[in-house]
Amino acid sequence: MEKYYTADAIIIKGINYGEGHRIFTFYGKDQGKFSAVARGVKKSKSKLNGHLQLGNRCDLQLIHGKSLDTVSQAVAKETYPHLRETASLYFYASYFMELLNDFAAERVPDAALFQLFDTVLKGLADEDPAKLTRFFELKLLALSGYQPNFHCCAACGQEIKAGFLNPRFSGIVCSKCGGGYEITPKTLFALNYLTSSEARLVSRLKTDAVTDQLMGKVTKMLIENSLEKKVKSLEILNRDQV
Repeated sequence: MEKYYTADAIIIKGINYGEGHRIFTFYGKDQGKFSAVARGVKKSKSKLNGHLQLGNRCDLQLIHGKSLDTVSQAVAKETYPHLRETASLYFYASYFMELLNDFAAERVPDAALFQLFDTVLKGLADEDPAKLTRFFELKLLALSGYQPNFHCCAACGQEIKAGFLNPRFSGIVCSKCGGGYEITPKTLFALNYLTSSEARLVSRLKTDAVTDQLMGKVTKMLIENSLEKKVKSLEILNRDQV
């Protein structure tokens, strides 16, 4: 195995380690999710400090280690400046990062997932952030093997135009199979649109406040059922989003 390797990767998490060091979790185009330590990065004279910021996309040079690799060089190639300029957008990006960290397996590359993540971080500059969030959630579920189906009842398979959100099932059920939160035809249409759409077309979807709220309930249940836990940054986002 070569001592050095390179990575094109986005920083999705960082924790302090010892005096002056940080361990970063990256999502690499060719590596998937991986972690490495940046020694001395918290010191003012560190050349890495300005580049290794949460959410940056970097060209990295790393050294293989026995238990933890080390970042030897880093150059930020994309900083997504809109995320630093608007606090609400940074909340959305933080949620995306937490979701990716939770769903992605260690060292399992997925070029489509990397492209999706890069696309939504850029998309926060121009697209409706709430709808882009629903788009990301649905695409992430699909790429992670939890493909949502909003055309048929999750219990009996019957075609549906409306239905109910029921925590007993991983999807929408018809009136014959259960009750719960009522999911309107407008909501199912919007979910199907986002499931089959591209990020650049997200803002073309026009919805009312009720539909937006119901879409959020659906994706929240699907994500928490898939992860079998609550997502911390989603609670913050729901409380503080504009």
